[in-house]
Amino acid sequence: MILQKNKDGFSGIRIHPNGVTQKKVILKKKHLPKADAEQYEEAMDKTFYDYNGC
Repeated sequence: MILQKNKDGFSGIRIHPNGVTQKKVILKKKHLPKADAEQYEEAMDKTFYDYNGC
């Protein structure tokens, strides 16, 4: 990915591993309610734990 920071977040392109296909990428900051953020963090912690053999 090649990204540039702008006032709303990031934008740029994603280059496919074949080196030919490119897609436009726009990433914007989004506010999550606290409950959703906690649920997301728990899911990511569980995934990290499962895949790193802890």
